[in-house]
Parts: sequence; C-alpha cells; structure tokens
Amino acid sequence: MKELENRGMQVVQSIVEGDAEEQVHIWKNMGFKLVRRGSTMSKELAEIKSDIGENVEVVLEPLRKDKDEDLEMLNHLSNECFKEHFNWRPTPLESTVYLVRKDFTWKTQGWFFALLSGKHVGYVGAGIGVLDNKAKNVRRGWMLPRGWILDIGVLKPYRKKGIGTRLILHGMNFLKTNGMTTAMLGVDDWNVTKAKQLYEKVGFKEVWKQSFYEKNID
Repeated sequence: MKELENRGMQVVQSIVEGDAEEQVHIWKNMGFKLVRRGSTMSKELAEIKSDIGENVEVVLEPLRKDKDEDLEMLNHLSNECFKEHFNWRPTPLESTVYLVRKDFTWKTQGWFFALLSGKHVGYVGAGIGVLDNKAKNVRRGWMLPRGWILDIGVLKPYRKKGIGTRLILHGMNFLKTNGMTTAMLGVDDWNVTKAKQLYEKVGFKEVWKQSFYEKNID
C-alpha cells in the first residue's frame, strides 16, 4: 500500500474470489471494508423462456458497426444507463468503437437497440470469445460452448416496462443461433436497477461470487 500511496492513490481495492474465508479475514484485519458483491451467472440455452412480461411493442434494431452514428448512440446509451451506478466513469467513444470494430477477443458480436415510438431507449450486446471455448472441460459448473451477455441497459424513464426482459431474451437467442449452449453474464449484486432479479427471472443462476473490499490510504 505504501507504493500505491507514493503514486498518489487514495483508495486500494481487493477482489476476493468465491468463499476465500482466510483472505477475507486478512483484509478485514487490515481495515478493508466490503463495498460490493458481484456474481457470475449462467443459463443453459436449450430452453429460452417467453411470454414472461417482455415488452412486445419494442422494436429491436441491430447496430450497424460501419455506421458512426450507431456507435455514437451505443456510447450515449451506455453512459446514460449507467451513470447512477457504483464507481461509474464515463466511457469514451473511442472505447466503444474499439470494442465493436476492433476487439477481436470477441470474434462474434451482436448489438441491438430497443426503440419505443421511434426513440432509442435501451440496448443489449452479446458476444462469443475467441479463446473462451477452447477449454475442453466444464469449468465452475457452466457448460461449453458458451457466449456472454456483454452489456445491457435501459434508460431510467423506461425501466420496469418489460424492455430489459425483451432485450436479454433477444441476446440469449442471438447466442443460441450462433451455436452456443450456455449464456454467461456478470452482475453487480447491489445494482440500483436490481438487474440480478431480471436475470433470475429469465433463468440465470449464480455460479460464482466476487466480493470487493476497499481501504482508504491514510
């Protein structure tokens, strides 16, 4: 921590994977406090639910990655949807452009906008990793081949209207259509939008836990 202080840092953070009780005990004794919990969740795609409250009035349009205006809209929606979340920092447009156009970690991506009465009100992104499915064995209880819900958001005035449900179902179907048998995602358990409840509603189950501890550097 002294080195971090010398570099001008004011807060140090540690992530505890799973139920590492000894590690938690060490951090607590050093004055670290729990600030967040996160979960990795998994859903097998053999059966994807429907008629569970998804908004059928929403029009879903694919993002055109060769259109600058679409990437600008994705960047705008991402920042607007998440600006009230824990530890949020605005995402530069350049980062969004890199992810969609140049990040070959995700060999297959599908990004979709939700439009209501012609207005962009949300989005979802799903991806399949280049290296993610090279493992031969089942890991931590999830099955291969697997894809990920990379991101999902709905503007605050349009939440609790079934739009998020419609979006995540669409993302899961995109992964299934592209040969995946399992969908994965990560979620902040204390997310202000209660996103974890949505994921549980469509069939995701928690398979891994992360705890985030922080300590101010005096």
